[in-house]
Amino acid sequence: MDRLNSIFKWIEHISQTLDFEKRIELVMDAAKELTDAEASSLLLLDKRFDELYFVCATGEAGKQVKNIRIPLGTGIAGFVAQNDEVVIVNDTSKDSRFFKGVDEKTGFRTRSILALPLKIGGNITGVVEVLNKRKGGFTAEDVSILQRLVVYAASAIEEARILDRVLTNVETLKEEIERYARPVWKSAGFNNVINQAEMVAKTDSIVLLLGESGTGKEVIARYIHSLSPRSNGPFIPVNCAAIPENLFESELFGYEKGAFTGAVKSRKGYLERADGGTLLLDEITEIPVTIQQKLLRFIETKTFEKLGGEKTLKADIRIITATNRRVEELVKSGAFRKDLYYRLNVFPIEIPPLRDRPDDIEPLTHHFIRMIGDEIKKKVTGITREALKKLKSYSWPGNARELRNVIERAIIISKCETITEKEIILPEEGIGEEEGLVPLDEAVKNFKRKYIKKVLSSSRNQKEASKILGIQYSYLSKLIKELGLK
Repeated sequence: MDRLNSIFKWIEHISQTLDFEKRIELVMDAAKELTDAEASSLLLLDKRFDELYFVCATGEAGKQVKNIRIPLGTGIAGFVAQNDEVVIVNDTSKDSRFFKGVDEKTGFRTRSILALPLKIGGNITGVVEVLNKRKGGFTAEDVSILQRLVVYAASAIEEARILDRVLTNVETLKEEIERYARPVWKSAGFNNVINQAEMVAKTDSIVLLLGESGTGKEVIARYIHSLSPRSNGPFIPVNCAAIPENLFESELFGYEKGAFTGAVKSRKGYLERADGGTLLLDEITEIPVTIQQKLLRFIETKTFEKLGGEKTLKADIRIITATNRRVEELVKSGAFRKDLYYRLNVFPIEIPPLRDRPDDIEPLTHHFIRMIGDEIKKKVTGITREALKKLKSYSWPGNARELRNVIERAIIISKCETITEKEIILPEEGIGEEEGLVPLDEAVKNFKRKYIKKVLSSSRNQKEASKILGIQYSYLSKLIKELGLK
């Protein structure tokens, strides 16, 4: 009964431990104590080389075995891993399978051994073994105890592998995001912007990004975040112009359950979600005057209250703001608080429009070709000199965002891997007289709608249309839905 209670205590202790290394150590300590052995060890199978290596070992030689590797099939552990068998050897001197090499390297003398296979998903992953029974020999009861403990070792290893895959995927995704969001430039004007961004990134100072719409303010904000000490924290971009005035407070600061009709549970606001990272307030001048005072208070104290809440919360964030408007004029008219403007205008960075940096058009074009090609799964690898010349002759009132739209349209209609001049349709060419002048996004949508409708009408079905367009069927279905086509 005492032994059973000891097992339950060990299992409870192991179950409550989340750290992988600590849990494995506890399993091995439990294995040694509950089987009354002098030492225990966990070996994992390296399938690349068909070798076992020590992950954890207790006893006198615990530290010495860490760098020892055993070929699959060699020794008791190698035999167990190769044959998927439980093995008890109570006198190693009488068993030909026993491998003396480990003892010779460590000085430890193995008299008896119990080893059993460690499995994950039905596959042998390693071996758990206990060495030198203090009194008598290892028994079937010891095997039963070890089998219970192996379950916890296997779950710890599986969880660690899952976590490693998740972290690897997250890191890969982060690299992909950074690769596409990384600034692309060649001009001296934008190089000056980069120099300022790199200079301020090492600090926690507030940055005010100024420039026309589509110049790449969010790209610079992300670049500053990626170079800052907060790079491992969240980057939360907020388009202030897209938030209705009556929802601004709850969106920015969060709210408690019952704060208003429909607030059935508490919710974190942007400030709380950005804790430990960077908050980008894009179109900062669109923040309602009634909220500007509360934002100023947060900037100065790092504290805030949720809507409907009484508890004062803290958030450690770096604030970057952006606008395409002249803030000084808004301050003069009373639409923007002077004290808030002075607090935000610590380190202003002016981003020049694309028409003032024509040297950036070519590298941006190649960047968009790669990015959009990956997004819509269409292989387009380059662009002709004539097409580039046409791009450079245009004034780009919509800046880099407009250039991206033009390149996306060219990739969609292109029938080969290289974009030619005829696929570069600039806004004034794509708008008929009956449409008049419309915003760029609307003009692009109108073109897509007309062109895709034309292809659909001349095709037997959507799959055939997707082949003609050179895009995936799923992407075409997405476009049809977005553009309201039937």
